[in-house]
Amino acid sequence: MNRPNGHISRESFDALFADYKPRFVRIAQSYVRNGMVAEDIVTDSFLYLWEHRAELTITASLPAYVLGGVAAAAVVFGLFAVSFCLL
Repeated sequence: MNRPNGHISRESFDALFADYKPRFVRIAQSYVRNGMVAEDIVTDSFLYLWEHRAELTITASLPAYVLGGVAAAAVVFGLFAVSFCLL
């Protein structure tokens, strides 16, 4: 399912989203301990992929790329939350 340089069809993207969203939400939730925040992080990561697909060169698999974004966003949120005692 690796389609670098914007060559991902809507159908492939929808399948990727449906297949991986539940797993990625669980992973994000393990970092942020908040289901709604985890959902937002995952949705935003997939949205970024879709909106920037034409300008991205992805050398890993698409799921790995999205998961990297999810993990990075979750860690940043966690650091922010700890700094402000939100967790």
